[in-house]
Amino acid sequence: MSDTDRVAKPKIPAGYERAAELCKAYFDAHEQLRERVDEIAEAKRKAGRRLLPGLKKRIAAASAARDELRAAIESEPGLWDRPRTRALHGVKVGLRQLPGRLEIDAETAIPLIRKHLPERAKALIKVTERLQATPLKNLQPAMLARIGGQIVELGDETVIQIAKSDVDKLVEALLAELDSEAETDEE
Repeated sequence: MSDTDRVAKPKIPAGYERAAELCKAYFDAHEQLRERVDEIAEAKRKAGRRLLPGLKKRIAAASAARDELRAAIESEPGLWDRPRTRALHGVKVGLRQLPGRLEIDAETAIPLIRKHLPERAKALIKVTERLQATPLKNLQPAMLARIGGQIVELGDETVIQIAKSDVDKLVEALLAELDSEAETDEE
């Protein structure tokens, strides 16, 4: 029994016959798409199960090769003084200086900056004032107008939506994959 058979025949209000007809056509087309995606997903699962052992071996081999390369680089740091990195066989290797991470307690630092570096306080301390959108939206329209605001874009928009499912996510992923493959082929 397909999803179309499970959907109860709704009572169509007068005047909505054409819209209902088009909705049915859209729903049926979506169901056919879902069935095809299910077929593709199943084929992908079967291929994945068949290819998984080889994939795991290749992941392990790549990881071992990377670990061996890392150990070789770290064992001879003097080799990477100038230049710090090189591209060898399409792999950028070497050493680079880490940017470091600033650790500072703002509550302690701000008064100390104002005390010891008053001429640089403006550059080192940022004071921010900004409006809060949610409470402003909750103001009465007259009050909002009084402070120079208004709510805009209150029109209607067309809605065509089927509850998003795993099928829809898979379709989006497959389409994105096909788009990226097409872009790669064009280059």
